[in-house]
Amino acid sequence: MKKKTDAEILGADPITESIVRSTLDKVISSDLLAIFERSCPNCSWKIPSFRLEDSLACVECIPENVAREYYNTDSANPQVRLGEILENLNELRRFKKSYRIEK
Repeated sequence: MKKKTDAEILGADPITESIVRSTLDKVISSDLLAIFERSCPNCSWKIPSFRLEDSLACVECIPENVAREYYNTDSANPQVRLGEILENLNELRRFKKSYRIEK
């Protein structure tokens, strides 16, 4: 039986593999991982399930070193929190309209 640290990525395209490799510590601690195509709320790119669960955007919009601060944290309004993160990173795109409405 393999340990979670011995993860092997089978059949992944290079982009998906880079997402998994860049977020490996979070992937290892997840019980179930799915990567959804065109589901980032900001740019419609690929996004791992744990980022969606934590109301975050993809690794292209929010780098992993920034996202780590927000994993497993609660927010009174996750949409406003996401909009503020993206705005601070100058990455606010498709999510801009939703953010303005919630704000």
